[in-house]
Amino acid sequence: MIVATFIMIWLSLYYFDKVAKRKTFLLSLLLAFFVIGDNLFDPKKLSRTLTKTRIERTESMCALIREKNTANNKIIVVLNLNGGSEIFQLDAMLATQKLNLYTLNGYSSTCYGDLCLAYSDPDHTKLSNWLKTYYIEESKVTFIAN
Repeated sequence: MIVATFIMIWLSLYYFDKVAKRKTFLLSLLLAFFVIGDNLFDPKKLSRTLTKTRIERTESMCALIREKNTANNKIIVVLNLNGGSEIFQLDAMLATQKLNLYTLNGYSSTCYGDLCLAYSDPDHTKLSNWLKTYYIEESKVTFIAN
């Protein structure tokens, strides 16, 4: 994106120079304002406090996984038994990624079979059935209740 912006600035300056020599300086200032303004006022940009909060939640999830994964399994499932926010899916996904582990968490819109309902199932029956369907041994999975 930076390279494309740089090329766009140079091309714009070239054509502005061809069109009007006197107005080039003003037009280039206007172009610079638009380029800088686009980066400053991006509505998709996260605030620093929200970013810090997300990092802290991921770190706390990493600590929880390290504490609960005593069997050193490579597959982790974080269950949401308290009925809290669905953001735990992303926290679990990012934490396991940071720890170089696998997870069944992280599905945001496409859940296979009964997998979406399995994260709030306290007796693991739905998740156990899902694991059997895809030939994953339950003994190789660490279940963490959040």
